Amino acid sequence: MPIIYELFGKPVCISSEEDIQERKAAFCPFTKTRCDGGGNRHQTKIDLNKNQK
Repeated sequence: MPIIYELFGKPVCISSEEDIQERKAAFCPFTKTRCDGGGNRHQTKIDLNKNQK
């Protein structure tokens, strides 16, 4: 079973009111927008057959 250590760039053990509101709003601190769930979605387009070393 996976263990979550950080969420939206902050440790999950931090539970200030501001952190809770950011989690509920799915605010991404990296893009400064609402998280779209994309993350590394672009990496699925990499053709490993062309990029092997």
